[in-house]
Amino acid sequence: FTLEASGASFSELADMHNMHLSGEATEAQIVIPGIDLYLTDVNGEWQYSQGVLTAEKSNARLGNTRGRNGTLKLGFYDDAKFLHLDIDIAADLAQLPPYLSRLIPNPGLQAELARLSSVQGTAEGHLSLSGPLNGLAVAVNVSSFAFAADYDRLPSPVIAAGTGMKVSNEGMALIQGDVRLNGFSSLQGLSGEITWRDKARIDLRTLGAQLDWDQLYPSLVRFAALHEQLKDIVHVSGQTTLANTRLKGPLWDAARWHFVTSGTLSHLA
Repeated sequence: FTLEASGASFSELADMHNMHLSGEATEAQIVIPGIDLYLTDVNGEWQYSQGVLTAEKSNARLGNTRGRNGTLKLGFYDDAKFLHLDIDIAADLAQLPPYLSRLIPNPGLQAELARLSSVQGTAEGHLSLSGPLNGLAVAVNVSSFAFAADYDRLPSPVIAAGTGMKVSNEGMALIQGDVRLNGFSSLQGLSGEITWRDKARIDLRTLGAQLDWDQLYPSLVRFAALHEQLKDIVHVSGQTTLANTRLKGPLWDAARWHFVTSGTLSHLA
């Protein structure tokens, strides 16, 4: 690497504000304070000037998640601690819940992420983080994803795959996805938006759905928002096939969700 410094005295020469360093990293490590991101295997061109570390054309790794074609700016001084990161990623989704909970400190979102376990899967896309370290703007554009996970509101593991998803501090939007549970229940052509900031809302649509009530009803009864409405129904069995379904309403108040669909019932009891 190269080092340049300027100043009228030795103390000024030793001041990091007056130093300019540059070089090319090979398998370096960068720790981003405040959000505890520990980047390894960092490769690319870098420079340090006036308290700001800049890296371009960089590749890096975060656990099993790999990034490439990245640009990084990291401000180190107390009065200017900031991060600008743009990078293409191939993500290991097992790491997603804890990192997403840390980057987007929304209590409702964090509570739902805590209900996930045994997450396995991958996603391809682009990650952008920008702003002060204590208030980063998060933008993730996912081109494709596939995962399986346990979600304690549902009776069996969730298996999902799709294309086109955006995640930010405000919420998420899905262009197309398919979701199924072990057994009969599944959703096809799932799309829509969930916002979890300010007026939190849910607005989801599916092109088709199959529901196995023997599988789903016990979970619905345990769902606190629906318990009062369903408490007098002891058991539901049978199957339902739906088309062109839409669900919308306040995100954290399922009792006020609106549900519009058409379909057929089979052996419902």
